[in-house]
Amino acid sequence: MSHNLDRMKQRFIDGELTELSLGAYGSTVRVIQRGDRVTMKVTTPRQKQKSLSPNCRSVRKLAIDTAEVIVSRKQRLPSKRTPKVSSPRMGAAGVLTPKDIWLSYLSMRVPGIPDNVFTWGRRKVSAHIAALPPGARERSFSTHYMYSVICAARRLDRDGAVPLYADVSDIQPGDLDRWITKTLASAPQDSSWTAKTYIRRFQSAVRFFRRKWPHQWGDRRDPTEGVTQVTTRHIKPQEITEERAAAILARLRRQGAWRTFAAAMIAHESGRRIGAIAGWYQGMHLDAPPLCASDFRKDPTGQLEVIWRADAQKGKGYGRKDEGHPATRRLRLVFRWLRRFHPNPLGPDHPIIWDADDPTRAEKYDRLNRALSEAWRAEFGTEKPKKLAWHGFCRTTITTIAENFGNEVSADYTGRSVRVVETIYRRVRRSPKAAAAAMLDDIRREQHYRWKKAARSQ
Repeated sequence: MSHNLDRMKQRFIDGELTELSLGAYGSTVRVIQRGDRVTMKVTTPRQKQKSLSPNCRSVRKLAIDTAEVIVSRKQRLPSKRTPKVSSPRMGAAGVLTPKDIWLSYLSMRVPGIPDNVFTWGRRKVSAHIAALPPGARERSFSTHYMYSVICAARRLDRDGAVPLYADVSDIQPGDLDRWITKTLASAPQDSSWTAKTYIRRFQSAVRFFRRKWPHQWGDRRDPTEGVTQVTTRHIKPQEITEERAAAILARLRRQGAWRTFAAAMIAHESGRRIGAIAGWYQGMHLDAPPLCASDFRKDPTGQLEVIWRADAQKGKGYGRKDEGHPATRRLRLVFRWLRRFHPNPLGPDHPIIWDADDPTRAEKYDRLNRALSEAWRAEFGTEKPKKLAWHGFCRTTITTIAENFGNEVSADYTGRSVRVVETIYRRVRRSPKAAAAAMLDDIRREQHYRWKKAARSQ
């Protein structure tokens, strides 16, 4: 009987049973798991219940241990252990929780964050980072990255894969693999990026904690080791194409949407991200404005060039320094047009595509995107495809340069690595394939002609 009870308790802890009764008549404790909570119910001497959350392996085990203590007290038997029913914390009885790991990861780079940081939205994250002293903000995470970590912690906790208050020793690679499978089945392409990003955020936090606090980590097994890698190579968002880019630019100019027209023209000519050109949103451009009129200057030969400042690029250029590139003919034209007809009222050291409500900031991303969608609808009579916006211009420019001059030149011109150009941005177009097929036809036609001529001569 004792052996069967132990097996049933283990099945409850493993999540195979949803309800279990411990004790005998007059000292019964029912343990029930429903949704994200585990409840312990006592009927005598008066009906009481206690709920614990989240519903994870470590909390189910805690509920069983607590129920056994209650039963032993009712039966006036000596208790072997008296577990404390509270949220496990690092250093308490050797328990290390994912919340401890996430907080340690964030607080090492972003000082002053509270325990409830996982309830923050992007606006609150941005305000906190903006309030840091310049030196602290220089080494802190960006708003975008910190918010993505918070979203990862929230989502993995909500779905039960990495509960914030669980013991990290109870999380297994299979739990994460099961979550990945469920997430990939829930939606099309976006789910792959979501699963890949959130798992990578947790892997980064765990590796960081193991490296910085080896004594607290001890001999625990890394729950992210052996987790199936999520591939996104099958996801190939569209490019805008040279033909559609020309049509959209003409439509934007006719509609008088000068800010969106200028942003699209610069993106198409440079292959740079919209965040380096304009496109303000909460947390963007805290330390440096994007492209300004003062970034255009004459090189030693008298030709106009544009300086792409590292501090205005994604990841502050990932170690790259400021880069000067010759301005194309159309980039020179749009610069002179902006300087003459739409100069920033605060001067050339402020964004060249500026917000009418606040010229110290670049035009908002939402407004630019809305105008681009309207132009697409007016030009083509359909809704703009999802995931086809400003990066679509980058893909087209990168692909055009790579086809004519190779991946290295394309990477250097657009401020990316060769690997990123090859694996993420460059698209395979039909025209090079058609040219290759025509070339093969010509070569083999000539070979066939020579073979026939040689055969006749024999």
